[in-house]
Amino acid sequence: KRSLGLATVVSLGINGVIGQGIFLTPGKAAAKMGPSAILALLFAGLLCFLIALCFAEVGSRFKETGGAYLYSRKAFGSFVGFEVGWMTCCVAILSWATLSNGFTLVLAKFIPSVGEGVTQKVVAVGVVSLLTVVNLFGVKSGARVVKFFTVAKLIPIIAFILVGAFFM
Repeated sequence: KRSLGLATVVSLGINGVIGQGIFLTPGKAAAKMGPSAILALLFAGLLCFLIALCFAEVGSRFKETGGAYLYSRKAFGSFVGFEVGWMTCCVAILSWATLSNGFTLVLAKFIPSVGEGVTQKVVAVGVVSLLTVVNLFGVKSGARVVKFFTVAKLIPIIAFILVGAFFM
């Protein structure tokens, strides 16, 4: 059953492309690459956009849901579909772990004790557990959280661009 609206799907896409890394890595990239870091970020954004277009094109050809698992199963058979499905699941788990760890690093800037030791692990596991509980309540509650985080990501990015444009 397809129960996600356009705003939620767009929010999922934005969250998939604009991850937490936009807040954590540009400073490190600029320190190592200098001004060329901007070109690298723009190129990476272009690549992500092209991948999103590929998924949109392939997704429009199927009535069923299933994403990469469905597409690979139909194109290459059950075994490849199975492998892609498991890889997708493992990547999702690793992504959640990485994002929760990144959250603790950012939170440690405000609450230093969160940045290390048992406290860091407890907070990281707590974030993943909280998001798991939200998803257990269904697609609608998950959609609300995704929309919230999309807005929470876009506001500082847009503010940064507007303020930066003013100083150019």
